[in-house]
Amino acid sequence: MLTAYATVLVFVVLAMALVFGSLLVGRFVRPRPPAESQGAKLESGEEVVQPAWFNFNPRFYLVALVFLIFDVEIAFIVPVAVVFKRWTSLSHAMGLRALAEIFAFVAVLLLGLAYAWRKGDLEWVPTAGGAVPAGTPEIDR
Repeated sequence: MLTAYATVLVFVVLAMALVFGSLLVGRFVRPRPPAESQGAKLESGEEVVQPAWFNFNPRFYLVALVFLIFDVEIAFIVPVAVVFKRWTSLSHAMGLRALAEIFAFVAVLLLGLAYAWRKGDLEWVPTAGGAVPAGTPEIDR
C-alpha cells in the first residue's frame, strides 16, 4: 500500500523537476535584449503610434456574429442541396423530409435575425425612441 503512494510521489517529484529544470535552462539559454530598446518598438520594428487600449465599437462584433451564423448555415445547407435530387429520385418521403428540415432550420435562423433586427442590434447608429442622434449625417438617416 505504501509503495503505491511512493510511486505517485516519485512521479510528482520528477514532473516538478522537469518543469523547473526547463525554466532554469531557458533562463540561461535565451538571448537578453538591450535595455534601451525594450518597449520602444513593436516586434515588426514599427513605431508605436497610439496606445494599445482604444475604444472599439462592439457593433463590429455583433455584425461579425450574424455573418458567421449565416455562413455556418450555408455550410450546413450545401451538402443537403447537393444530394437532394438523388434523395427525391430514390424516395419521395426522404426528399420531403429533408426539405422540411431545411425549411425549419432556416426558419429558426430567420427568427433569430428578426429578433436581433427588432431589438435594434443591427442598427449602426443606436436610436433612443426612434429619434435620430445629433450629428448624424443626412445620408445615414
